[in-house]
Amino acid sequence: MEENGANTLYLAIGLLRWYETPSSERPRFAPLLLVPVEIIQKSVKKGFIIRSREEDTVLNITLLEKLRQDFDLALSCLDPLPRDESGVDVKLIFNIIRQTIMSMPRWDVEEQIFLGTFSFNKFIMWNDIHSNADKLKAHPIVAGLTNGSLKDPLDYIQEENLDNKYGYEDLLLPINADATQLRAISAATAGNSFVLHGPPGTGKSQTITNIIANALYRGKRVLFVAEKMAALSVVQSRLAAIGLGPFCLELHSNKARKSEVLAQLQKTMEIIRKQAPDSFKSEAERLNQLRKVLNEHVEVLHKKQAYGYSLYDLFNEYVQYPEAKDDIPFSAEQLSALDREKWHQWTDIAEELQMAAGLCGDASKRNPLYGLEPGEYSSQQKEKIRQDLELFMKAREKLNQILQQITQMLPWPDDNWTDGHLQEFRELIDCILQLPDMPESFFQIQHLSDFEEALAPLITAGEQRDKISSGLSQKFQASLLEAPAGALLTEWNLASAKWFLPRYFGQKKIKKNLYAFLKTGGITGQEVPQILLDTLAYQENNAVLNQHKEYLDEKLGRFWKNGHPVWEQVRQALAGIKALNNYLLKWNADPAIVFTRRQEIGHLFQKGRASFMEREARLLQSLDQVIRDEQAKRHDLEKVLGCQLPFERSNAKDEGLEKASLWHAHLDGLKNWFNWTQVRKKAFALHLGSFIAAYEAEAFKTDQMLDSFKKSLARSLALQIIATSQPLSAFNGQYFAAQIMRFRELTNTFTRLTQEMLYAELASRVPIFSQGAVATSETGILQKAIKSNGRGMSIRQLFNNIPNLLPRMMPCMLMSPISVAQYLDINNEPFDLILFDEASQMPTSEA
Repeated sequence: MEENGANTLYLAIGLLRWYETPSSERPRFAPLLLVPVEIIQKSVKKGFIIRSREEDTVLNITLLEKLRQDFDLALSCLDPLPRDESGVDVKLIFNIIRQTIMSMPRWDVEEQIFLGTFSFNKFIMWNDIHSNADKLKAHPIVAGLTNGSLKDPLDYIQEENLDNKYGYEDLLLPINADATQLRAISAATAGNSFVLHGPPGTGKSQTITNIIANALYRGKRVLFVAEKMAALSVVQSRLAAIGLGPFCLELHSNKARKSEVLAQLQKTMEIIRKQAPDSFKSEAERLNQLRKVLNEHVEVLHKKQAYGYSLYDLFNEYVQYPEAKDDIPFSAEQLSALDREKWHQWTDIAEELQMAAGLCGDASKRNPLYGLEPGEYSSQQKEKIRQDLELFMKAREKLNQILQQITQMLPWPDDNWTDGHLQEFRELIDCILQLPDMPESFFQIQHLSDFEEALAPLITAGEQRDKISSGLSQKFQASLLEAPAGALLTEWNLASAKWFLPRYFGQKKIKKNLYAFLKTGGITGQEVPQILLDTLAYQENNAVLNQHKEYLDEKLGRFWKNGHPVWEQVRQALAGIKALNNYLLKWNADPAIVFTRRQEIGHLFQKGRASFMEREARLLQSLDQVIRDEQAKRHDLEKVLGCQLPFERSNAKDEGLEKASLWHAHLDGLKNWFNWTQVRKKAFALHLGSFIAAYEAEAFKTDQMLDSFKKSLARSLALQIIATSQPLSAFNGQYFAAQIMRFRELTNTFTRLTQEMLYAELASRVPIFSQGAVATSETGILQKAIKSNGRGMSIRQLFNNIPNLLPRMMPCMLMSPISVAQYLDINNEPFDLILFDEASQMPTSEA
């Protein structure tokens, strides 16, 4: 009954046995009189009892209609049911029915009593529509529904500034209402018909309460209809909470207790009348004045932005997520370009991100697959990734093994490696492999620049000395190099300055001395000066070398060869040690560390380059191929993974290898991770990289993703509006907050006064009942019904007998569709306002 207002439990008195056709052999049975009852459990020990619901006994009206339509048997004389001093005259009713069916063979009335559930809901409503169709169609909306189109279409209620249209004394709001609710209240007050949409929790019941209150204050009669008792109870409790309970009659069940209806009417008869508050109008005027002061700020507060939200909406959005983060950054360009479409795109993608991340468990940097961005996913692609990971890990492990061996051999620090370091190390190894044979002492020289400065002129001197020696030795004996070339050159020059004969004999003497050193051939006068100059140059260069003999012997070691080194080898060795030093400086700019590294490398060349190439070079030579192989495997892997795997090694810990191993171990989650990366790409395309970065940095948890996005966006947009709005950016926040507080206090006071004013107004319309009322007057009829507990009078009859008194006492009636059909006569004065709750959820035939 609470669901649809229908009571179905009856005590049936009498059965009509009837047949569908004269030839039918199977009898049918239908109850005749129905007494409404209920089953009550008084206590566990006493069990259940059946008791009357104190409602009128009724005839099976569905059966009566069946007999009339199908068998042309009229029983109109049973409406109303005949009565005697005990109530309904059962015997008389049975006799009337027997007389009516005498012409029907085998039909009879069987005098039995039994308990059962019977429903006549459809018939009650059908009969009401069937009997009053023309009158119902007189209403334009009903006519429009039956014809398929409204004569005057319902226009969408446009937004308007209701503050300018209505003062506080014009629209009574016994319950606070927001802007959208106020639009509905004002539309109803203006006499508009409309459909009010709103999801749960948007304040529909309080809006209905305000609409009813405004209508009652203006002297209107209101009918509120709800199929479900729960919906009706919410509105009834709200009306009672603001003091309107005595003026609202609840008749949800079509079998409502007559005693309950009479009790409600009696309570209204005894209502206490109150004086309307004198301060109502003055408080309304104060509120109107204060509202004008605040309206400039309020207009900005409620102005809809391009993305469909006002500052007020953003504040409400912000406070909905108390546990979420609010510091995700959005750029001014992003916020300025935001419109309604992009708002929905952003919130949709944030929701998608949360769902995709949730399937991964956690898509932040903590996820073992973090960093993977495969371009596609399939079982075949997953297997290829697995194989490529294994090939890469094998190549990387081999590279690490080679590096470890080389660094132990050199020895070399194995603490910090990157791709750049690896390339530099590769070049260094190439440099070591290309080093010429050189004295070990070269590796021990700390200050190479000083050494080069000292050695370079000695090499030049040695090269010049050996070049001259080689040239002279073609024609002269080695002893020439010991001759006094300087003195001989002086004598030659003096002789050349003399007269012919002395010159001849002087030069001849010198030539004779030179002939003593000649191995073959002859000497011309023109050759002598150059021979002497070369010999002198040899002696000077040799003197320089002899002067630094000990130094050269120490530095060149075995390369000195008792003063006759291969100077080109020395020069190459010097260039090689310089190149090595330069490569070492690339690795570390500290000269002291470079010197130490150079010494360590020098130990490999203790027995010469040939020995080095035979013993250690093979390991170093293998490095280049191992690096190439690792880079090739890495490149193949990066193509399918869509990410970079740089060579990063720290304290022998290879981060790239560890990451690859982690990916390999968690490839079963690749499908969900691929979905996450696709949604992530969409988010980046919408310029939400800062949001993704914050999440991946674990600024908030996965289940807070959407809430944190909405809260942060609401905060950023709100701050932008405040910063760019002149009224809000310049106003005194504390003063405005005080004004708002005062406004709220006055509003609460005015709400209370409104409720008192409404109660006083409605109570003043209820007549004062006296004991000496004329029995035939409506007042007398009601008093008699209450005194006799409605004996002999149904609820419908009572309403028909007090058509003028009932609206004054109960201007608002709350009913179900069935109780409307049962208790209200269509010929009575119509209601001024009808509110139908959740009508869209009812079948058309019942609405």
